[in-house]
Amino acid sequence: MIRIDFPDSPEKRHGHSFRQEKLRFGSSPKNEVCMVGEDILPLHAVIELQEGQGVLLPGEGYGTIRVNGRWVEESCLLEPGDRIELGGKSFVYKLVPYPEPVKYRRVAILEWITLGLLIGGGLFQVYFLGVPSWSFRGEVDVQLLRPTPTPLPTPTPLPTPLGGAPAEVEPVEEAATTIPEVPTPEPAALPLPEPTPTPLPASEGLSPADLTREAAAFIRRGDDLRAERFLQQAVAEDPDYLPAKVELAKLKGRQSVFDQSIALWSEVAEQAEAGSSEAMEARVELRLMRRRQELLERPEPPPREIPTPRPMLDTPDPGFPDPPERVREQPPQVQIEGLRMERYVESPRYDELRMIHYHLHHQEGTPAVGAGEMRVRVSFFEQEGEQVLLAKIPEPQIVQRIQEGLSRGQKIEELSAAYEVPTGEKSDNRSYYGAVIQVFIGDKEIHRSADPAFLLDYIR
Repeated sequence: MIRIDFPDSPEKRHGHSFRQEKLRFGSSPKNEVCMVGEDILPLHAVIELQEGQGVLLPGEGYGTIRVNGRWVEESCLLEPGDRIELGGKSFVYKLVPYPEPVKYRRVAILEWITLGLLIGGGLFQVYFLGVPSWSFRGEVDVQLLRPTPTPLPTPTPLPTPLGGAPAEVEPVEEAATTIPEVPTPEPAALPLPEPTPTPLPASEGLSPADLTREAAAFIRRGDDLRAERFLQQAVAEDPDYLPAKVELAKLKGRQSVFDQSIALWSEVAEQAEAGSSEAMEARVELRLMRRRQELLERPEPPPREIPTPRPMLDTPDPGFPDPPERVREQPPQVQIEGLRMERYVESPRYDELRMIHYHLHHQEGTPAVGAGEMRVRVSFFEQEGEQVLLAKIPEPQIVQRIQEGLSRGQKIEELSAAYEVPTGEKSDNRSYYGAVIQVFIGDKEIHRSADPAFLLDYIR
């Protein structure tokens, strides 16, 4: 049974044992061991048991693999206790014997004797306690208790004088005693204790990485409330764990809580390494959140006062012409859909490589587009300081001529364009910002889209 330990990570107190004889490591969720990191490939490496001996096999791509500090490019044998480094992650490889389950077990005679004594003792107690009580209950006559009225006290006669009739006793009126009513003091209001966040029962003993994965699962199911509680607990346990802060900042942005989202993105921008994907995403999201907050807090313009017309005396009503019909805007013939960006791992050939993918969808009810009439222009933009400019690369604008025609809601899928920066031209004050895609029929532009979407504001 393979066992891996993470001595340098927040999960160093927990070991992981696997009964499989083949373990795949990488960032893909299909692997047995999913590792998160910028330098981790989807399938980084594979550890396989061959005749009880561990063998390390490189995965797909050219990922960094070291065993005990030595660079590994081919398959190699492993010994228990070897330290393996995959990209920026490291762990210790071990082998643990797996105990075989006991299939058959014979019951000893002493156990049968003990079980018989226990059953016999239980039956004896039931007979000894139950049978006599049931028989005595039928013989004993239980007398019912009836309430007996209490006799009134007889008044004692007063002594009579000699030779006279008994003296009459005048009734004495009892003085009405008035008990003053004392107001009951109201109890003083005690200050309520501030509620302390109680960890969820399902989150006890989980690391920040596990809490973040659980929160992502709740977000996919639409349970943002539980996802927020898991992410807050992950940030409280490890304030430097960036994936939890990034997910919590996105969740607050979707909930329109812009103040908290801006604060979280600011912390991510300060803690992330310069040039990393987290730093670039934080910079773009900060602009977007601040812009949305400004639009939300912008005061509405005061209503315009319409002057009241003066009445016209002895003037015939000229009549008003019928209002013209509303001009119906016709949708563009072709629209851009499914726009997405993919970032590839840095290689010796390129400093930065981005791939833009998109689809072209013809809108029903519009004229058809003939073959060769349509062309697409993709423009790449970079950010240099506080300015967003056209990329300083050999081909900042790529023109693609579509040889196919479109009609009746047809689609052209998996169109793409690449943004490449050759090695040596990268600077610290320059980074990729986004791309704008424009569709032309002849010389007329009919549709445009951008990633990120608000990049269209810079080119209008």
